[in-house]
Amino acid sequence: MKLLRQVSRHPRLVAWAAMSAVFVALVLVVSLGRELDVWQYLGLSAVAIAIAGLSVALTFSRSDDPEFDG
Repeated sequence: MKLLRQVSRHPRLVAWAAMSAVFVALVLVVSLGRELDVWQYLGLSAVAIAIAGLSVALTFSRSDDPEFDG
């Protein structure tokens, strides 16, 4: 139950973590069969995490607007 309260208090953090996990998994699935170095995997994962953060920030920035009805 404590976890559910934490999730409801921090929806942006949860959304960012979920999107990051999905994007990193997508990077790993797409790059299967390619011979990439560890640094390339880390770089692609960092880009995926940054894109997840940007998409979550853009999604929640609109809902903070007092003129937004949705």
